[in-house]
Amino acid sequence: MFQKALVAVDGSSSSFKAVNIASQMMGAGALNETTLLCVMHMPVPTFLGDGTAALELPGEYFRLMRDSAQQIIDQASEQMASNHKISSQIELGNPAEVILDLAQHGGYDLIIIGSRGLNQIQRLFMGSVSSKVVSLAHCPVLVVK
Repeated sequence: MFQKALVAVDGSSSSFKAVNIASQMMGAGALNETTLLCVMHMPVPTFLGDGTAALELPGEYFRLMRDSAQQIIDQASEQMASNHKISSQIELGNPAEVILDLAQHGGYDLIIIGSRGLNQIQRLFMGSVSSKVVSLAHCPVLVVK
């Protein structure tokens, strides 16, 4: 039995399947508490010739990202049974790094994450968040397709 799971949601169908698995585990008594996490991945800054970084995001862009993340969290929360102990967080940063950091420092003993099904070319150039999490996590990781 797991005490506390971190469920990463990004709006993909596989991430909502991960939420469904967490809900089923809680209903079966195999999991006590779940945190739904949506990470807003920010663009990488462009470095100028003088070595300074140029990344200015208008407030409107940030607000739209935050609203989108909140909609994803709301949709995921609706999938969970009302009697389940759930919380939610929206964070800013690199998704794999945020998931790993929060899982380790938040006392989670399970990470549940969807597999986005990247093809080999996409995985080569972009990497896979779930692959990075599986490789570096301190606790078990359940990857849902």
